[in-house]
Amino acid sequence: MEAAAVKGITPVGHLDIEGGGMVDVQGTLAVIGHMEPPFATSILDVSDPSQPRIISRIKTRPGTHSHKARLCGEILVINV
Repeated sequence: MEAAAVKGITPVGHLDIEGGGMVDVQGTLAVIGHMEPPFATSILDVSDPSQPRIISRIKTRPGTHSHKARLCGEILVINV
C-alpha cells in the first residue's frame, strides 16, 4: 500500500501495520494503539524514520478494547 499524497508533506518512511487508534512519538520511540485484537499496543523504534521497526507488541486481554497509547517519560500508558 502506498502512502497517500498530501500537499506540503514528504513521506520519509512507511510501515504497513494495523492500528487505527492513538499514535504517540517521543524521541526514537513511537507507540500505536490498536482498535481490534489481538494487539492493544505496538512499540516501534523510529530512530531511522525511513525504516520504522516493531520492537514489541502488547496483546489485549480477552473481552477488552484498548486503542489509546501515550508515552510519558519512561512510562507507557494505555487504556483498557
